[in-house]
Amino acid sequence: MGGRWISAVPLSSEQEPASNAATSSNAPTSTQPEQPQLSRRNDDYSPEGRHTFQKMLRARAARHARIRFDLQGVEIMGLDYSYEIFMPAQNIAGALAELAELAPRPHRVPPLTLTMPGGDQIIVPFTSNFKSEPAYCSTSGMLELDTSIMFGVDDAVREFFEVRDSELDELGRIAIGYVYLTVRFTPALHPHYASLQFTAATSRMSRMFERSASIRAVFTGLTVAGGGVCCVLDTESDTLQICWLNGRPIQETVPGPRFSNCPDLVATWPGQDRRQSQSKRPGEPV
Repeated sequence: MGGRWISAVPLSSEQEPASNAATSSNAPTSTQPEQPQLSRRNDDYSPEGRHTFQKMLRARAARHARIRFDLQGVEIMGLDYSYEIFMPAQNIAGALAELAELAPRPHRVPPLTLTMPGGDQIIVPFTSNFKSEPAYCSTSGMLELDTSIMFGVDDAVREFFEVRDSELDELGRIAIGYVYLTVRFTPALHPHYASLQFTAATSRMSRMFERSASIRAVFTGLTVAGGGVCCVLDTESDTLQICWLNGRPIQETVPGPRFSNCPDLVATWPGQDRRQSQSKRPGEPV
């Protein structure tokens, strides 16, 4: 029994039921800073709205913009909180395999074949830019996936989603998506480490990322399973929250009493030294 999909953006047109009729395209043009309620229905969006979502989200990823949409596809501003996991580059394929085990069952999209740098292949139950076409990561330093992940339900999750018991799987988890994953094979901090950055799709989901111990446990657990050295939560503030470091949970910030800047944090990773690190925040574009 799988958890029910909680959708923040629409599925692609190929996945829509044929009976879904287009909704009104006369959407209001004013933008508001507050994110509306997430939709539980995939048929709340017109074909034009789906096209707008997909086109604009791809543009957002390309230029690192802060773009979100209301139910009519109107652009609004929102929060982009994210968890980022750092690990040796050779561990990425294994981490993606562990992530695939956290996907809802039965799988809701066709399998996606990924070719890793070096030629290894892995199949995941997600899409890349809302498509299931094979992706060749050996030709790019970055991979983008649209994921849905099973999370345990705690009070913080219930605060942001009206969870029904019928939506829970046998482990008491619920599917939440989309969660946008960006894999960087050569992140700014060090060329021998890679990173997986999981970004919330909406402001409401961002706040849940920050407050839910269950959400944090999934990402720190994935850090352990994937052989990661560090997991941080970025809340778009002046500090990063460190959740996991070198094999144990931790509650520190950068900057903070222990780490005055990111190079100080990176210097604690295996195989690092201060000369190799750069004074960039995790997740920042090179």
